Amino acid sequence: MKTVIKAIFSVLFSYIFLLYMKIPINGMIIIGVGIAFYKIWMTKKDFDRIDDKLSYIAFSLLLSISIVLSKHIHPDECNPFATIDEVFIDKFSIVDLIGCLICLFVIVNILNWLIKKIQKLKFNKGELANAKKELKKKNQFMIFGLIFLSWMPYFLIYYPGLIYGDSMGSIYQTVYHLNLSNHHPVFYTIFIAICLKIGYIFSDINAGCAIYTLIQMLYISGLLTYIVSWMYNKGISKILCCFTVIFFAGTATFPQHAISMWKDPIFSITLVYYSLKLYDYIISDGKIEEKERLYWVKLTISMLIISLTRNNGIYILMLSFLSLVILTIKNIKLSKKIYFTHILSIVFIILLTGPGYDILGIQKDKVESYGIPLQQVARVIAYDGNINNVEEEFVNDIIPVEKLKTVYTPQLVDSIKWNEDFNDNFFENHKKEFLKVWFSLFNQNPSIYLASWCLSTYGYWSLNTWSLNYFQANISQGNLEYIKDNDNCGVYNTNLLENPKIDLKKAFSLFTPTPSIAICIWIALFMLFYMWVNKRRKYIILLIPVLGNWLTLLIATPIAYWPRYALSILYMFPVILSIPMLCLYGKEKQDNSDNFSFVNSEK
Repeated sequence: MKTVIKAIFSVLFSYIFLLYMKIPINGMIIIGVGIAFYKIWMTKKDFDRIDDKLSYIAFSLLLSISIVLSKHIHPDECNPFATIDEVFIDKFSIVDLIGCLICLFVIVNILNWLIKKIQKLKFNKGELANAKKELKKKNQFMIFGLIFLSWMPYFLIYYPGLIYGDSMGSIYQTVYHLNLSNHHPVFYTIFIAICLKIGYIFSDINAGCAIYTLIQMLYISGLLTYIVSWMYNKGISKILCCFTVIFFAGTATFPQHAISMWKDPIFSITLVYYSLKLYDYIISDGKIEEKERLYWVKLTISMLIISLTRNNGIYILMLSFLSLVILTIKNIKLSKKIYFTHILSIVFIILLTGPGYDILGIQKDKVESYGIPLQQVARVIAYDGNINNVEEEFVNDIIPVEKLKTVYTPQLVDSIKWNEDFNDNFFENHKKEFLKVWFSLFNQNPSIYLASWCLSTYGYWSLNTWSLNYFQANISQGNLEYIKDNDNCGVYNTNLLENPKIDLKKAFSLFTPTPSIAICIWIALFMLFYMWVNKRRKYIILLIPVLGNWLTLLIATPIAYWPRYALSILYMFPVILSIPMLCLYGKEKQDNSDNFSFVNSEK
């Protein structure tokens, strides 16, 4: 009788779970999934310790809440300027609480089954033996050449590279000798200026843009080669390493970003490099310099690039440092050098970008980090939420309230911060007062704030917004038409492979789907959870920088979805998939059999 009852509930729970996952369902699918879940439900649970139980529940609850929230979101990621009539979120009810609990139950059981399956996977000893081998230089050059040359058609077809409205902001500062602004990081603008000046020596501004593009392509393909080499050195199978090369060489999003004059590609690939360096330090027990002489120089340079090419870089470094301290506090004597390196770098960056920029007269970005709070306040106004006269007058001083009602777009803050009526100077001088008003309105309008946050960030966490898998506007959203419709300083695109018989722009299109960032993030979070329950907790440092970048987007993203902001998760993805194998790395002794299983504990 119990078996029949469990079978019935398995079908019922599966139906509700599929409903919240927004998966099209019919009778056969429900029965099939119900049978599969019944078998999963029957799997023996391994919750020996209370912290294991809490870990399973915490991860499952987080995922369940995200699924229920996004079930109610009606987005339009292809139109960031969509209005409140086009993009909205349904009201929640008590039914959603029940749905959340059912999703929680389903996910806990799926996690238990999945973890068991991964732990039973076996690998040949020969694969782990590769952990002590370096990939031959010849093979490294072959990988580098394959990646770089596979991207070359994009460079030649869209010569001198993809130049956007944001790119022109830095170009204007160079060409017209404008005062430097940190809206686009100063050192990124200086790098562009150097490339343009070299270009002028040999030809013109287009040659300078081409030099920038080629340097960026070389840098990114070089570090992607390093990722493959790093994986091989850690004992990852040759097959997975080969698939990684194919992934980097054959996925359109990588060459599209490599030829883009955006700060994101260099920042993102350097962030991944920094993550690998932190992991190397952890697994060496602080003795990394015995294996790598220039480790500290490389680590420091990567930190400087991260913090000086994106304004959120410094916060990612702070989070990484805090995590590093927590994970290595028991071995503090061997960790002093990496603590000192981080502290020195962080202090230097803060002094440089703070008082240093003030002395040099460099303008700082006034609004960027306040994107989501601005959106939440705007939604309160747009939906006639609770707000007193004093608070409304304050908001009116920033931007006229009536104007705010008409320009508010739930998925994009640009319609507010770039509006001609937005008072930059008043906002800059009254940030503390704004935060007080923002907090007061939060207490009065929590549901409006939650709805605003969901519509401002869903693209980075909504697992069941399946349309993100078909998002093709990653490149076009950057406004490639800007150089045609505005002052372009002489920059223009030329198809160097133009052929009247073959349209190569179709074969090497800019309108291709980008892998869903939300799915990649949840896979990364699952791997973090996997390391946690398998007692490989110090290895978590591998994911902290990339997930730190993701957290900054949840706090201050200007747009609900733009994959380029989370590009680092795509560069990191093959490493993320390799984490179960990395959990084997460093095991002191293996048994005498030909195969070995995953380790469940850390000594």
